[in-house]
Amino acid sequence: MLSKNLAAVTVAAVFSLANYANAAVTVVSNTSSITIYENQAQFAAAAGSLGTDSFDDLEFGDQGIAAVRQAGSESYTIAAGQGLWGSEYAGNRYLSSADSSDLLLFSGFSAATRGLGGTFFGSNDSGEPVARGAINVTVTDATGVLVLTVSGGINQGFVGFLSTAAVQAMTLQAQAPDRYFPSVDDISIAAPVPEPSTAAMMLMGAAVLPLLRRRKEK
Repeated sequence: MLSKNLAAVTVAAVFSLANYANAAVTVVSNTSSITIYENQAQFAAAAGSLGTDSFDDLEFGDQGIAAVRQAGSESYTIAAGQGLWGSEYAGNRYLSSADSSDLLLFSGFSAATRGLGGTFFGSNDSGEPVARGAINVTVTDATGVLVLTVSGGINQGFVGFLSTAAVQAMTLQAQAPDRYFPSVDDISIAAPVPEPSTAAMMLMGAAVLPLLRRRKEK
């Protein structure tokens, strides 16, 4: 078991977790309606409107046991039993658990949420990404559970999930908690697509607005 270091790591090299190459993804089991995307552009195209939480607003250090976060118009909750930790590497802020044996739990999505993704990796007690740091990922939707492993360390990248049913929760856990912490950056949530009836009402409203303006002008 490891605990996060209180000292931030400063590295001169330009660093961005979002620029990692594709992750190595191994599916362990899948009883859900979830489709996996290992390419961020393809995920974005399939998902439509996406909101992203980059964690750039985090202060370095203890973030408490749970936090309500925002990804565009969508809110969600992230929690860890022993606490969350705001980490930094080469000027890039990201989030991890404060205790390496802990898991990160993502929940509190809206009932209409059908997709989410992010950059999942392992980091050491100084905040540096760990090469080949495998992360166990579990995603639950209204129909079942997807279990997979994301690995590749500094070469890993974005992994996205889209479902035909409501996405309910996701957990991240280090496969080797004696070596690294479960960590995440750039969480993306697919904005819910309006139901046909709601979309029709919105279109009707948009059509009526010009008429109301004309009446006011008269």
